[in-house]
Amino acid sequence: MPRVAQKGKSFLVLVTSVGLLSLLLSVLGEKIIGVVVTRNNAAAAATLKTIATGLENYGKEHEGQYPDDFSLLTQGTPPYIDRNYLLESPQSGFNYFCSRLDRTGYNCSAIPIRCGITGSKNFAVATGNLFVSEDCDKNE
Repeated sequence: MPRVAQKGKSFLVLVTSVGLLSLLLSVLGEKIIGVVVTRNNAAAAATLKTIATGLENYGKEHEGQYPDDFSLLTQGTPPYIDRNYLLESPQSGFNYFCSRLDRTGYNCSAIPIRCGITGSKNFAVATGNLFVSEDCDKNE
């Protein structure tokens, strides 16, 4: 086979191999991101439920008064929750915060750092352990 034909064939094999490898990596990348997003969503929901349970238990033990400082949940003996998730935020791809935390109630949320990459849902919990979730907007 002439040398020019061999070079052409080698180039074609190389281009085809790179194309197939790129396709394989894109499919695997999407699968890996999907697994991470699912895991992070589950962790965020569980963490927010833990926060709400701690807040509700505090309220029950303090005549219906909720803490106005999140750190009070970690200072009891035994503590209502194991750590201050708000100070340690972000965790597992989510930011945690409470937009309202006072003696009469609370509103806390878990929002993905990057929608579609670190999580696919926004989670919120309010006084009375009212838990809601909604798909996050990937355009945010």
